[in-house]
Parts: sequence; C-alpha cells; structure tokens
Amino acid sequence: MTKFNLNLARAAAAAAVFLGFASSVEADVFYVTNQGGNYVEKYNSAGVGSVFVTTPSGFNTVGQTFDSAGNYYVTGDGDTSIRKYSSTGTFLSVFASTNLSSPEGLATDSSDNIYAANWNTGNVIKFAPNGTGAPFGTADTNRHSLAFDSNGNLYVSESSTNNIAKIAPNGTTTSFASSNLSRPAGITFDTAGNLYVVNVFANNVVKFLPSGAFAGVFVNGTGLNDPCGLDFDSAGNLYVVNHGNNSIAKYNSLGVYQGTFATTGLASPTLITILPDPVPEPASLGLFACGGAALLIRRRRASR
Repeated sequence: MTKFNLNLARAAAAAAVFLGFASSVEADVFYVTNQGGNYVEKYNSAGVGSVFVTTPSGFNTVGQTFDSAGNYYVTGDGDTSIRKYSSTGTFLSVFASTNLSSPEGLATDSSDNIYAANWNTGNVIKFAPNGTGAPFGTADTNRHSLAFDSNGNLYVSESSTNNIAKIAPNGTTTSFASSNLSRPAGITFDTAGNLYVVNVFANNVVKFLPSGAFAGVFVNGTGLNDPCGLDFDSAGNLYVVNHGNNSIAKYNSLGVYQGTFATTGLASPTLITILPDPVPEPASLGLFACGGAALLIRRRRASR
C-alpha cells in the first residue's frame, strides 16, 4: 500500500465515523522489522506483540511494504533478495533477487510496483509486479528509506550525504532537503504532506514542509535512543523505533512524548509501518473521502 493510499485510508476511516457509516475507527496494526533478528514483529494498538513472519537465518529484516492485495514484502541486510508473504504472514516466494545489494527501504506505488533502496550501490531499483527490476532515478550513496507523496514522487533518505532526494515519476532526481540533517534514516509523511525525518546522529526528528522548507525539530530527543524508523497512526500520533535500546517511543501530534509503546519482541528494530485494521476497500476509500472532504482538513541501517 502506498503512503498516499494509507493516508487516504486513515482519512476515510475517520470520515466514516464522522458521517455515521461506522461506529468507531478500527484499531491500528504495527509492523516492525528487526535488524538484529530473522523476524518481523506485529503489535496491536495496546502494544502487545507477536511474530508476524520469520525469515532464514542471517536475513536480518530491514525494509518492508505492502501491495494493494495486502501481500507483505521484506528486505534484509544479510541477504540480497526481497521476500514475499501473504497478509497472514505465510511465505509465498522470493519476489526478487537481482539488482540488489544490501537492500534496505521498500515502497509501493499505486500500480503495485515495488521500489528498493540499495545501501551498498546507492541506487533505487523499481520492480514490476512480476519481479522484473531496473534502476530508477539517479544513484547516490547509502540509500536508506523510501516514501511516496500524494503526487507519486518518491523520497529517499541518503544517510552518508545528509540529503533527502526526490525522484519524480519519470525518474528525474533532485534534492528535496539537505539542511538540518545528520545521518537521516526513516522518513514518513503526515496527511498534510509534511515530511518527517529521523536524524540518527542528532537523536531527533525534524519536519519539512511540502516545499522542502525546514519546519523545525519535531521531537527533540526525549525518549529516543539511536532512533531509526517512524510512522503515524490513524489518530496522528507518531511512533519511533529505537535501534539502540529495543523500544518504540510514542509522541502525540505536537511531538510531545507520551511514553514507551513497546519493549518486547524487538532486536535492533529498524523500520515501522502502521496500518488501519481493516484497511477500507478501494471503493470505500473514494466514497468516504469524497463524502468527508468538506468535513476533514487533511488529510538504519542508521548507525553504520
């Protein structure tokens, strides 16, 4: 699922409740990769976790994404492949094993193409739904995390050069932001199109406007310990995984620390993806989003 469709799903769920189509917003589900382990942990909204998928020994899970059918894809820094699992965590196949060199972040576009950031070669590979891949955009160094905006532009954190690259749908690559970055790792968007970036060396989270202008430090370090990945839940709370002390920190929509969300089931956690459960069907997204448009405004390997 693309970040845009995920934000649309969240807005749709809220609109459904507001308009009386649903009695309450379904709880979110949290997926966390573990660079220090061969598994992905899944949490409910209360922070109770269980193993979602297991991978071969030495795989060391890092990047993750979902397609529109709910299938799950994961990379590992100890492997050169992308593994594909069902929505229930059953292994389906090795989705891709070419053009990959220590792949890290993953993302999915609206056509179910899968994008992988290669740490070693510094390029992004675009894979068609059948697993055929080719380089996308201009290469740099140490590409880490990926995220799409609502216009289909792909954003890439470049940890070694302290830069966030923006790759247009046609592959044109430009620099979106290069200030106030210190070993950028995880990136994510809020529903207003602002980009949030984890700075590993600065031990903070910074915010950029859709224009690329720096909007300040969103999380100043409280609750962070070698942070890596981050994502928002349906209520606008931000969660950051701490690579250094095996924890997940929670912040409200203003960046105020709310405490520790989880500490169990983590082994050098790397990236986090939060999805509504269940995600509204595509047809419902249009109905709810249009019906609530006038009512809703909005919407790693860091320490190398």
